[in-house]
Amino acid sequence: MVPSDKPSVLDTCIVLNLAASGAFEEVVTTWHHPVAVSERASSSEALYTLAPGLGPGQREKVPLGLSQFVASGAIMELSGGVMSS
Repeated sequence: MVPSDKPSVLDTCIVLNLAASGAFEEVVTTWHHPVAVSERASSSEALYTLAPGLGPGQREKVPLGLSQFVASGAIMELSGGVMSS
């Protein structure tokens, strides 16, 4: 795959699925394109995934921490249609 400077924009569903699979960090740090998410996804929609809790039928919230990926430059954040890093 040829590297590109055009970002691959991930919607909230993709972010949540990658996070739940455990592959989010690997994908965003090794993808051949810059990766971007919307500010809304990173600040209010993709905040956590659910993991099995301690008891039967219980779930535990596992924070995604997208802000750490934005701060490190691993992903860009789209704010009002404009990319920031």
